[in-house]
This record gives sequence, structure tokens and C-alpha cells, in this order.
Amino acid sequence: MLFRCITCLTLIFQAGGHVHLEQPPSAMSWLEDCVVQFLKLISVWCVVMAACAYDADWYKSWMFASSFEAISSLGALCDHPPNSHQSIRGTRADSGEFLSRQTACYPAALASKFAQIVIPLFSRTSHDWQWKDRYSLLPIKGRYDPPLGQEDGAGIFSSPDWSLPDRDVPDTFKELRQGWVQRILKLQLDKQMLAYFYHAEHPDPPFSEEVVQVFRQMLISFFEKKGYQLDWDIREHQPMHLKILQSFSQLMVDEDTSLFSSLLEGVVTGFCQNIPPSKCMPPNDRDVQMDVPLSAHYSNWNSADSDLVLTNSLVQEEIDKGWVFEFEGTLKEAQARWPVGVSLGKLGIAHSDGRAPRLVLDNTVCGLNPRCFVPERSTLPTCKDILRTFPIREFQGDHMGFSVDVKAAHKRIVLHDQEQGLVGFTLDGRLYFYRVTPFGAVFSAHLVGETWRVPAPHFPSNHLVGAYRLPVC
Repeated sequence: MLFRCITCLTLIFQAGGHVHLEQPPSAMSWLEDCVVQFLKLISVWCVVMAACAYDADWYKSWMFASSFEAISSLGALCDHPPNSHQSIRGTRADSGEFLSRQTACYPAALASKFAQIVIPLFSRTSHDWQWKDRYSLLPIKGRYDPPLGQEDGAGIFSSPDWSLPDRDVPDTFKELRQGWVQRILKLQLDKQMLAYFYHAEHPDPPFSEEVVQVFRQMLISFFEKKGYQLDWDIREHQPMHLKILQSFSQLMVDEDTSLFSSLLEGVVTGFCQNIPPSKCMPPNDRDVQMDVPLSAHYSNWNSADSDLVLTNSLVQEEIDKGWVFEFEGTLKEAQARWPVGVSLGKLGIAHSDGRAPRLVLDNTVCGLNPRCFVPERSTLPTCKDILRTFPIREFQGDHMGFSVDVKAAHKRIVLHDQEQGLVGFTLDGRLYFYRVTPFGAVFSAHLVGETWRVPAPHFPSNHLVGAYRLPVC
């Protein structure tokens, strides 16, 4: 919060405005690097004001660090003898709240004098701004005005600023997109989704199967016009319409031609340096440590071993979902079953605020991660990329943003049968293996990013800011 405040003050000062930062004189935050640099930048006037100088009977003072010299006239120190004022430190009022909370506001005398000093800095307009006029306060970004977003996470052929005109990529899905938007507005599905997420989490999806079927039929009709017959089959253990996604990829002439065939066959780990490059991401220069041997561990990390009831329940949950299976045999038999290699990592349990505990499989300790070669690295958008796409060009109005998080995204990607032996673990003396990419494997994040990557240039719109890795499913 302090750093953000300093950033805002710095931008205002560099734009020609006056600024000040107020904190207690003894606050340790004055020593933070960002604060020290800010004070040097604005050639600061540090002004200490005792509360008693402004009709407040407290032992309290403030310090203003200001770029405006006139503020210095507020300065005043307490010259009263000891025990002359009410102590507010640790003292509670009759209401039970701390007195320090009641002193959070400046005394009226201080606020009045401060206002008299700074009022010349404000423009005196007679216009009374109304909430309905808020759109006119937004800047209007020209058709070709910088800044331009550089990264949206979908690869080197994708641009995050969809409102930029004169794009050199055909608007392949214009008809489908506009049809969907019109139907969404007609059925008020945008309002239904807002209401759905406004309340607590729901186990069911926001829209009924009847509503989804309407859009599915529009999708079928669109692809039939393009000469495609959609295949709605779902691969075992992978609840996604991969062949539908493959049709999207083919119609948009995606540079990545190997992704969906890999997903349908089962993805590889890179242990044999066999992950096909997408040709959409920059190359990865990480060295592969081929001299690291694979190993088998028969104990897990303390986070898993210290609560075996929870660990067993989480493992059983993944077994029930088809993500994990028990191997009825010995390690030697597993090595015969998977000649490519067998490794047993260590289980752990990750705890985080607002989320249920989840299993993590350490694939580094068993030597797998160092041996897996991922030919490309993903590049994710930063806050700057989002800021550079705002506001939408030649548009004044409300903007809406949302984030899509695919639940258990790693577990939606099935491993190739020949390499499932590489991601195993033990629990209670029994062998288990993942048939999907586990959380903790170096190849999982790359494959997840590739699976949900949709090249943004093929979905241009004059009414949308780029969506980052938005899956079509």
C-alpha cells in the first residue's frame, strides 16, 4: 500500500502537481527505500504539527512531507509541560473502542488552515460533476495512439490490443462472435453471470444445459458453413471436446499444428526430449541435466505424512476422478511395464488461503524435473500490458473485466501411456501413478499453457480488450 501510494504521488509530481505524504514523525516507513527516493525527488519540506497546536488535547503529532513550501507554516511543536494532555496510547473510550481511532481525523482547526493554504492550487470551476457524466472524464484513446500492449500470453503471433484497427489477420470468427454476443444480450446472460458470481460458490455451472445447447447449435451451423463436421466425442479421462478445439485451430490456421494430436494421443513429459515445439512461443534456453539419475522415494514430505487421514482422502479423491491409479505390483514390475523410466516423487499438501488443501507431487527430488526438456517457455502478460490496452480506442463508457480460472487445469491433460511411470509416488506401502499431468512437474505448466492458448489475433473486436488464455470449450 505504501509503495502504491508513493507511485501515485510521484506520477502526480512529475505531471506538475504538488504532493505530500503524511505519517507519524516516528514511523519506520520513512526509512523505506521508495520513500527516501520520493523525498529526494520532490525536494521535500518536512513539517511536524502537534495536535495541541490545533485545539486537540492529545499527545499526538503528524508530519507532512510536502513539495509545497507554503505547507511549512503549519509547523508547530508541543511546548506544554509533561502530563498536560490526554494519552491515547492503549486507552479505550467509554464505548470500548481505542481512543486512537477517534483521533484518526485531523482536528477541524488543522483541516481549515490546510485548506486555506492549498486552495490556490485547485482549479475553481463552477461545473457540478454528476455521476452520469463520468464517461466524459475518461480520456479518448485515438485509433493509433500508443501505448500498445506487447504480451497477452498466447504467443508471438498474438497481440493483446484487439481494439487496434487495420489488423493484418482475417476476422475468422466474426459471424460466430457477433451471433453469440447478440444472443447473450437477448437472454441477458451477462446479468445472469454477474448474479451467479455475486453469491457464494456454486457446485453447478452458471447456465443450464438448454442454454448451452443454443450456443452449441450456433457453433455447429457456423462450422458446417465452413465445411467442417464437428466431432463431440470426449477422450477418456480428459473431459474436454478436444476435436472441437482442433477444428477451431485448423480454421484459424494456427501455427501450432501438433498440439491437439498430442492431446488426443496423450502428451509426453520431455524426458525423452520429445515435446513438439508449438512455434508460437520463444525457445527455452534452460539446460537439461541428463546426468541426474531417476530415483524412487518411499516416504513423503512432512506436510503429507503428518496428516495421513487428509493425504489418503485427497489421494482417494484423485483416484475417484480417474487422475491417479494404484499399480498392483512391485517397483521392478513397474520398471518392466514402463521401460522408458520409472520415478517415485514425494507427495506434499499445499495449503493456501481461500482454497481447499491440494496434493503436490515433488518431481524434482526424484530426478525427473531436471531431466525433462521443455523446448519453449511461456510468456505471461504483466500489469503494464493490461494498462497499455486501456482505454479501448475511440470509446468512452463502462469497461468490464473478468478472470477465467480452469479448475484443476493440470488434471485435464492426459499423459502418454508410455510415460506414466515417470510420475509415481507411494503411500502406505502401495504404488500409485498419475495418468494426467500432476501439479509439481516442470512440464505440466507448459502443457497447460499450451492447451488453453487461443491466438488472440484471430478474434479481433472493436468492443473487447484482449482476453488472456481464454479457453474455447
